[in-house]
Amino acid sequence: MLNESGKIANQYWLNIPTHFDNILLDEFVVMPSHVHGIIIIQDQAVDSNSLEGVDSGYGGVGTLHATSPQDTGQGPQAGQGPQDAGQSSQDDKKKLSQHMSGLSPKARSISVIIRSYKAAVTKQARQLGSEFYWQSRFHDHIIRNQAEFERIKTYIIDNPANWKDDQFFMK
Repeated sequence: MLNESGKIANQYWLNIPTHFDNILLDEFVVMPSHVHGIIIIQDQAVDSNSLEGVDSGYGGVGTLHATSPQDTGQGPQAGQGPQDAGQSSQDDKKKLSQHMSGLSPKARSISVIIRSYKAAVTKQARQLGSEFYWQSRFHDHIIRNQAEFERIKTYIIDNPANWKDDQFFMK
């Protein structure tokens, strides 16, 4: 039984593909303190009954690895002479901006999808007077094969029956 915030979370989850045309949704469940769901990010046609056709290459999906500007050659360089200070400062700002842009979540990525979902649910729930909030991060996992897909799908389906054993269950 979903409360009003749960109903909002459920409806906004179902609406994700209307906002992100590269998304297919599979199994999901709204729990009292969290959600579980399978999101398939695609850049080509996918048979929704299997993982065949899912782009396992770049396809706009990736994990960002933060490095310092000095490690990438993108940040300010030490030892530049004062005669180059004005131009150097502008170049440094441009390089730093490009570097930071490279670290930002990309359109159609899981980070952007989840951030948008959480923001929409939070805004709507709070408009109804709920003191709704999310944890600041989310847990994601890349499903690599059909067996793993089936195992995770079963876990999501069975999760409500296991709620009483959950660490966040309140009697």
